[in-house]
Amino acid sequence: MKNTLALSAERLENISNIATSYVNKDKALVDNFISVYYRSLAVRTADKESDADLAGMALHHFVLLKSYQNNQPALRLFNPSVEEQHFHSGHTVLQLVAYNRPFLVDTLTMCIEAQGLDVHRIHNTIIDAKRNEADEIIAVEGVQDSDTRYLSLIHCEIERTDSKTMQLLSERILNKIATLDTVVGDWQAMRNKLSEIKQELDNTPVPEVYSSADEIKAFLQWIADDNFIFLGFREYRLEGNADSLELANDADLDAEHLDAGKTINLISVGNSGLGLLNGVSEDTPSRSFAQLPDSLKVLMTMPRVVLLSKSSQLSPIHRPVYMDFLGIHKYDAQGRLIGEYRFIGLLTSQAYQLSVQQIPLLREKANKIMEQADFPKNGYNYHKYMHIINSLPRDDLFQANIDELYPIVSGIAQLKDKKRLRLFTRVDHYQRFVSCLVYIPRDKFNTSLRLKMQQALVDAFNGISSGFTTEFDESYHARVHVHVRTEPGQINTVDLQQLEDELNGLMEDWSDQYQQVMVAALGEQKANSLLKRYLNTIPAAYKERFDVRTGVTDTKRLASLSDSNPMIWKLYQSTGDESNQLHLKLYGLNQPTILSNILPILENFGVLVVSAQTYEFDLPEQSMWLQEYELTIRNAKTIDLAVVREQFEDSLAQIWAGRVESDSLNELVLATRLGTFEVVVLRALMRYILQAKAPFSSQYIQQTLVKNGDIAVMIADLFDARMNPDYSEEVRVSKTQACQEQLKAALAKVDSLDEDRILHWYLDLINAMLRTNFYQRDSEGNRKDRLSFKFAASDIPNLPKPKPMFEIFVYSPRVEAIHLRGGKVARGGLRWSDRMEDFRTEVLGLVKAQMVKNAVIVPVGSKGGFIVKQKSPADGREAFQKEGIECYQTFLRGMLDVTDNLVDGNVVHPDNTVRHDEDDPYLVVAADKGTASFSDIANGVAAEYGFWLDDAFASCQFQK
Repeated sequence: MKNTLALSAERLENISNIATSYVNKDKALVDNFISVYYRSLAVRTADKESDADLAGMALHHFVLLKSYQNNQPALRLFNPSVEEQHFHSGHTVLQLVAYNRPFLVDTLTMCIEAQGLDVHRIHNTIIDAKRNEADEIIAVEGVQDSDTRYLSLIHCEIERTDSKTMQLLSERILNKIATLDTVVGDWQAMRNKLSEIKQELDNTPVPEVYSSADEIKAFLQWIADDNFIFLGFREYRLEGNADSLELANDADLDAEHLDAGKTINLISVGNSGLGLLNGVSEDTPSRSFAQLPDSLKVLMTMPRVVLLSKSSQLSPIHRPVYMDFLGIHKYDAQGRLIGEYRFIGLLTSQAYQLSVQQIPLLREKANKIMEQADFPKNGYNYHKYMHIINSLPRDDLFQANIDELYPIVSGIAQLKDKKRLRLFTRVDHYQRFVSCLVYIPRDKFNTSLRLKMQQALVDAFNGISSGFTTEFDESYHARVHVHVRTEPGQINTVDLQQLEDELNGLMEDWSDQYQQVMVAALGEQKANSLLKRYLNTIPAAYKERFDVRTGVTDTKRLASLSDSNPMIWKLYQSTGDESNQLHLKLYGLNQPTILSNILPILENFGVLVVSAQTYEFDLPEQSMWLQEYELTIRNAKTIDLAVVREQFEDSLAQIWAGRVESDSLNELVLATRLGTFEVVVLRALMRYILQAKAPFSSQYIQQTLVKNGDIAVMIADLFDARMNPDYSEEVRVSKTQACQEQLKAALAKVDSLDEDRILHWYLDLINAMLRTNFYQRDSEGNRKDRLSFKFAASDIPNLPKPKPMFEIFVYSPRVEAIHLRGGKVARGGLRWSDRMEDFRTEVLGLVKAQMVKNAVIVPVGSKGGFIVKQKSPADGREAFQKEGIECYQTFLRGMLDVTDNLVDGNVVHPDNTVRHDEDDPYLVVAADKGTASFSDIANGVAAEYGFWLDDAFASCQFQK
């Protein structure tokens, strides 16, 4: 059948025409050579080269062929150029002509790669070169087999290199070919030697402790049937008193046997060597055997008869792997051990592909394992064990005994945990290596993990190097077979369970440990529920930043988020942090908050934001996020985190919800023991001080309170002492007196006159305070959204005149308002002011005008006003009007909070309110600028409170 993948006749003709154009004679021979040389070249490969380059390559090889003589390899390495070789290549080219040998191409490739050079392409053709009597080539023919009488032509393109490296590589290749010739030359002699040994065993009694005699003979025949590549042979004589020892198994090594090991010698028999083991002409003690510990020397006497193991040397030809070592015991006529026949070589690929039931010795081992397992034949467990035995590394099956294999097979059969790594090990009888089978969950296997495990195994067993093979099948685990090379007698004693745990630790990534901690912390059911939601959403950057225990804590916090609780703040210090260093985490729903929105808020707490990082968790149903801030306290050297953590977190939450304003007074939250709303009291009083036209800016007042934080705490304590309804009158008087004295002493130490005046403003306001709604709660037990103070204005020393009888100041983040009343019974309008900085001055001016205008009609009156803080006309008329109405209602509620009521003719005081004045149930409001249409709204608020004036609470009077 025509090879459709080969070059076409037309293309071969063109290549030949180009090549023959370069020669003056032998044109027909060159044409003949090219047709044979390229007959197996695939079109796909040829298409990557031009016909001119293919012609030059072939012609250069033809010239090298003509130089071949005396059966000596002709080798050339060069960097081709069109001028010299008539072809171009970006690679270094190697061309070889040598008589055909087994493993020639494999050995050549192995030698090149051993130099760290990449092989890019190999073209190999086997030819029959016909010669005349003058030994000149007259024809070239293709062949149908690979007999050694033919010539092998190898064209190899390798990684581009320099002349020095080419020279070194050339020498090594020729040495390897010489080694290959030695092996090939002695190949038949080594096969004959095995036949002689088989015949010898047929006539010699052999121990059958480990294997039956029939199985041993069948195995040697199987070796002879092209299942073993013979590379070397040597005979050894055993000397010493080993013949007096009878060992049943490996476990019988006692002191007597160890002492015997000291007298055992292994002698290499002169002139017995073949292949790689030739060259010893006289009987010579084995140096490698002499270096073995006595405990290993005595293993020589174990009645195994046949031992297949791994050599400590790499094969120099064919495959760069450790050679197989086949030892066959030699017995005298009485059955005494007197020596060993030793072959080295390589098991063929067929030996690794056959079922164990097709290989002598292995089938016997398999049957003994199944007998020990004692499963019904052909049942599920029986087939499972047989599959495991067949899938074990073939080298381990050849080398291990039943006592070593059975625990491994049964352990593999019990691989149930899809998430856990398992380790099975076996130490070579002569301690030249440790075979380690590592079963890794498939989804965890990667090159990085494999490298770390190899190193861990080398370290654990005190190895000197390691190699590996990896196998995947339909199971949940990938199997990595690691060969740890060791020095005999130098292997560490290893706690295998501890080592397996260590490997599991290497395998377990952040996610694995996270799952384990989650289950341990929450129980399997709840943990699995959270893991299904969050495990695959955790960002890689988060895993790099935080450990798994922190991850579990953060996950629980994220899981607690809801529409009613959309944000959580957590402040903490880590062990090892500086005393002024803090960390803050912010957890939220949907889109992360913009850093420029949060940074000013944090800085108002007196901290510097050193760094900020956002982590997003893309849950299918709703996105979540976490922001971490590294903070440094600006002024305080240290804080008591146990005291301030909760109040700081609360303050942030209240600010973000819009219930508390953000300014530098919040620094008191971190610097002192003041809570969120104690600072709100100071802020509200500051707003009143500003409206009362004290000659200080808000920034200076805030700066003064923060600087004098201890006095700020005393002011808050005085407020609490005077206004907290939980104290009895006796306790109130006592606490108030104590606070007054403490404040007096502290104020005496204030150096700055302006600071003293500011602090005295606070003292005067609290002393003049009659009532507050600070301690009141709404129907759901929550703090009210406004803060009201009722003052006896005449008791405030620096208040601008005229001073009304009472003032009520209402404060919230949305609105500020003032109500001035000249007497117990007085009425007047409330206006919507646009004078943000001095609306009290505006209202006071109205009071003056009212006093002049209505002095005869109404001796005393009242006036009030409020400002809208969060909206402006720029937000739209409708939005601004809506906000104004809500602020107006807040104003009214704030006043009614601190006003008595009449119920059935009896005065009813506000709940949770200390009164430093007499009964005061009279409060009437009227319309004014901006509130002309608000009478019904006002009466609606009065109805909320069940206020006794009902619809008379508000009138439509508009007084200018």
